[in-house]
Amino acid sequence: MITRNEILMGRDKEFPIDTKLEYNLELLLKRLNHFEVEYWNFSGRTLEIASGYRPDHYNREVGGSLHSAHLTCEAVDLADSNKAIKLWIVSYSRILDICDLYMEDPKFTPHWCHLSTRAASRRIFIPYSKKI
Repeated sequence: MITRNEILMGRDKEFPIDTKLEYNLELLLKRLNHFEVEYWNFSGRTLEIASGYRPDHYNREVGGSLHSAHLTCEAVDLADSNKAIKLWIVSYSRILDICDLYMEDPKFTPHWCHLSTRAASRRIFIPYSKKI
């Protein structure tokens, strides 16, 4: 089970989250944990958070998008260097509908899988490219 601490990465101590971010975080946790159960049933593997909550300072450090869902606790990047998670999602595309998640197109995420609760025009979407 993915925990709030894994997503917050300790950054909430320096940059506390408000009521809106708390709501977003709870929604993200609910959907990600559903996703993890499904992934576990398929692969026997758990998920590892590579990047979660990214307040502005941290988002700029990594060259994140100006409107990144990481800023608002609506997204995580899962470690996926072997592309197993992305390949599973693409082969079982209904999983995004089932868990009500959106994935950044794998062409833009070479070593991670970006999942978000923020609605996009498609379940697998092209990321917004405007950088900070």
